[in-house]
Amino acid sequence: MSLKNFNNSTKKILRITFLLIFILYYNNVYCQNSLKEFLKGITSNQTKKQVEQAAEICRKFAGYVSNLFEDVIKSGKLKKYQVFDRFYIPVSISKYKEILGSKFSRKYYSFPSQFTTSYTNFLEEKLLSYQKKLVAQYGFVYLVISDYNGYVPTHNKNEPLTGDLRKDLKNHRSRRIYSDVVGLRASRNTKIKVLLQYYSRDTSEKIIDISSPIYILGKHWGCVRIGFKIN
Repeated sequence: MSLKNFNNSTKKILRITFLLIFILYYNNVYCQNSLKEFLKGITSNQTKKQVEQAAEICRKFAGYVSNLFEDVIKSGKLKKYQVFDRFYIPVSISKYKEILGSKFSRKYYSFPSQFTTSYTNFLEEKLLSYQKKLVAQYGFVYLVISDYNGYVPTHNKNEPLTGDLRKDLKNHRSRRIYSDVVGLRASRNTKIKVLLQYYSRDTSEKIIDISSPIYILGKHWGCVRIGFKIN
């Protein structure tokens, strides 16, 4: 490689590096706020009320989930190590073949991986219907719980597979790991009681993501996440 080509390559790498630094800086400074900071920039009373309502529901739901887990641990039906299970067992592609039958196509090999844990079935039985009820009542895009690594055992959008990949990507969202920047920041936050972030979803929707940490027996588990659009 000539010196000229080397210099051009170096300049290109530096430009990309500075661009990445700027993107990360912007994402951290302008897209992440506490509830108090976020409300300072809002002039509409209706919007403030909407955000405050979502924040209150988020906090209360985090407490509800905490109590749900602690009660099941005390009952002996699940052990503490099972509630904190991070051994994610992949759902085999053969399961999709079995469910879809003749509707199955090779496109489903690119479908986001799904996983089960020791507590997945428990939450599907005890939590999912309540999630759906709150989403319908308040018009949220989603209300989910997410563990430290972004694993969402139950999603309000958990409709059966149809064979239409585009529709299934949007409506079959349980048991997936959402490890994007916004998802992990919410899941691993322990410093802010209510965290607000702007979120560009994989469905192309641009929404506000509000989250609150979940603690079980004093140990951080993950968070509650609520997604909504400002009216």
